[in-house]
Amino acid sequence: MGFIEEIRLSLETNGSGAGSVTSNTLQNVAIKAVSVVYDSAPGGWSLAVTKTSPSETPITISGNTDFAYYPQATTVDNTGSPLATSTDYVIANGTITVTATTGGASKTHIIKVYLERLN
Repeated sequence: MGFIEEIRLSLETNGSGAGSVTSNTLQNVAIKAVSVVYDSAPGGWSLAVTKTSPSETPITISGNTDFAYYPQATTVDNTGSPLATSTDYVIANGTITVTATTGGASKTHIIKVYLERLN
């Protein structure tokens, strides 16, 4: 196992409270946690963390409390059918995008993504 590293993404919202930010391309990493530090986000806050390769949305956050979120991925069998178990990390090869739909007008929120490199 490798060590955990942090990447910081600064998400700036427009006058309507929407915005997004995308990471650099990542290779062979496991997303272990996502932490959100709000700039006085409104009560209707909604944020989605998506990734490429494979494409999915491992975390959707609603609320406005600074917190750390731990994604989980559903495990599948050899035919691709979902099992009743999950892993405590999400594999990513590509970019991670954080999108806010109601993040408060003209705010800057800090998104910290904690990764483990899987060399």
